[in-house]
Amino acid sequence: MLHLLNVVLEESGTMLGIDTQRDWLTITQRFNQEGDEFLTITLPTFAKDLYRALDEGKVDNHLFLSFGRSKGKKLPKFLEGFLSILFDPYSGSLLYVDSASVKAADAVRCVVQISGLLGKLHLQCNPKRTAMAMDRYIENDSRVGDHGPAERAKALSLLGLSDASLRVSLWKHFGSFLNDLERLIKKGALMPSHGPGAVVEALRGNSKWLQPAWSDRLEDVFPFSRWAYSSYLNYLDDLDNGLVEYPGAELPVKVISVPKTQKTPRIIAVEPVAMQYMQQAIRHAFEEALSRHMSADRLIGYSSQVPNQELAYLGSLNGDLATLDLSDASDLVSNELVVSLLHEWPFLLEAIQATRSTTALVNLESGDITVKLNKFASMGSALCFPIESLVFATIALAVVDSAAGDTNRYSNAPGVRVYGDDIIVAAEHAQLVAWTLEACGLKVNHDKSFWTGRFRESCGKEYWHGYDVSYVKARRFLPTLSKPLRQDVDETVSTVALRNNFWNQGWFQTVSYLDQLLDKRLNGVYPIVSPTSSVLGRHSWTNFTVDRMSVDTQTPLVKGYVVKSNPPESFLDGYAALMKCLAKRSELPNPDPRHLLRGGRPAVLRVKLQMVPVF
Repeated sequence: MLHLLNVVLEESGTMLGIDTQRDWLTITQRFNQEGDEFLTITLPTFAKDLYRALDEGKVDNHLFLSFGRSKGKKLPKFLEGFLSILFDPYSGSLLYVDSASVKAADAVRCVVQISGLLGKLHLQCNPKRTAMAMDRYIENDSRVGDHGPAERAKALSLLGLSDASLRVSLWKHFGSFLNDLERLIKKGALMPSHGPGAVVEALRGNSKWLQPAWSDRLEDVFPFSRWAYSSYLNYLDDLDNGLVEYPGAELPVKVISVPKTQKTPRIIAVEPVAMQYMQQAIRHAFEEALSRHMSADRLIGYSSQVPNQELAYLGSLNGDLATLDLSDASDLVSNELVVSLLHEWPFLLEAIQATRSTTALVNLESGDITVKLNKFASMGSALCFPIESLVFATIALAVVDSAAGDTNRYSNAPGVRVYGDDIIVAAEHAQLVAWTLEACGLKVNHDKSFWTGRFRESCGKEYWHGYDVSYVKARRFLPTLSKPLRQDVDETVSTVALRNNFWNQGWFQTVSYLDQLLDKRLNGVYPIVSPTSSVLGRHSWTNFTVDRMSVDTQTPLVKGYVVKSNPPESFLDGYAALMKCLAKRSELPNPDPRHLLRGGRPAVLRVKLQMVPVF
């Protein structure tokens, strides 16, 4: 990975005519002293500090703290050649004369590409960082419990708002959508399903359909006989045969860590199978109702990230729109706040409360403890994302509505859009929205929230003065030639995607380096193909590799490696199989004829040589 970073650094220098030898010396010296953490933790902070400097219009002493400065200069010595295109080396002020030039945008792209390249490597944290993340999960839930309705009311009042303000905005912007969702739940027009993820009971694949009895609390709202079976007669048949357990105690969610970056793991809560099953039913109804209400969908629709990205681009052009980001967003949404907002939709509220896990089993260094949850839901719940989006949008809209007063100034275009914890608001309201979010117990990530300069970031895209300055992120280590291809599939597939992302961004020297590596790794079978092809190959728009023409369709074919995955064996029959066949949103049959024989996430990826279309 160090060699790849050097290639990116050299290409950056070539692009802008900058000597990067001193920068490379800094990288190698720091790597030898600090190890991988310099590349994956310390170096990526450089990109974050650049974003903050662009937003503030200057480099201050509180930025780039991990990198030394020359005497009398504000800019760090590392990558100074690139930064001096953007900022005055001595005052640190942004050079406004060149701030909107292509060269300046290229300087931003180069700095963030060099510093951020390895910041998202899919690595397991060390035990100490994982333990800290678990501690933070508990601390966050305690924070939610401490910030109750009285504390929220006091904080909101200082901003000229109240819980009533939030509920009025919820009614105004989402009332018809929530009424539709309420009707769906009231008449039982729900379609439950099992997600692909892990569950507390460790059931996998089709075995989830053989789910055990539900908890008493879930049974009160969603009877097992009604929702786990396609027919009440089938339920009675299993009951007579002693195949149905009685409702029992509720299982806590199991809080686990999964690899994210070397800096911090991703903390998720594995739900009990029955909870996840009915959460999926409500989520499907949420999405169905949302699709019928265009005004609500424009505010919180999550079928695509592109609208948020486009608004971030517009914000970077004219400064009218701000991008806000939250820290630990899902862990700080209070269940009490959700209840307060949704109490006028009793069937919806009853449904999401019945499917909400109330306790969590957390593994700490001192041992496992069970925590009673104050948050609405942890990441891992199927309802976490849609409900948090609704809450965040309501808070932002309450600020906009308050600013509009009695006028209809923002009635048609409130300048708000939410995708999870990525929030777009009008820049004139950004500060007040941030304060209001914090008044509701949330934490605004000020390092990743922008509204004063012309830098904007949302949903994985970064823009500055209308230029796309997003960078390519390495997710896995590069493949090696020391083991067979079948043992190196994940790294190879990831590196092909990395290469094609670099190609799409115009980093052709880096592409050439990766092409040489991948050509050897793929045994010389590494064709040039269209971005729409399923082959592991080099994306291009011209000069495609064509090995022969299809006899049937007369379309060009190419020989190459195609990624294959085979779900593990998971046989299902009886009433559970019937329920799986009927529990679908489409009127068409399951497109996989083997779905009752195999199920669940594939254990490994494979690659297979075959002829496939070039396009």
